[in-house]
Amino acid sequence: MRAIKDAVPGLMVVTDVCFCEYTDHGHCGILKGTEVDNDATLEILAKSAVSHAKAGADIVAPSDMMDGRVGAIRKALDRGGFSQVPIMSYAAKYAGGFYGPFRDAAGSAPGFGDRRS
Repeated sequence: MRAIKDAVPGLMVVTDVCFCEYTDHGHCGILKGTEVDNDATLEILAKSAVSHAKAGADIVAPSDMMDGRVGAIRKALDRGGFSQVPIMSYAAKYAGGFYGPFRDAAGSAPGFGDRRS
């Protein structure tokens, strides 16, 4: 992000905060058995958002499916000194057709189940 912003001054950088493309199971967070552990995932999402802000993100945009993500991220950003960084939450990610191409390109389709709940 720093290199991009150095090359294009004034460019606004918005980052995606999620983990589905980095997991072998394709879900948005930490698994406990075959269920995503919402609360444990909130912790690492918040840490990730702060790291994005430290790296120069102008806006963080969580695309995960965790309940309470915006509040957890807001608290972490505020504590980290990034109260000016806005959060742009995706309205719905679950089973929408728009996300199929992303999931295919990122290799992040769920290995089991779906994101409807």
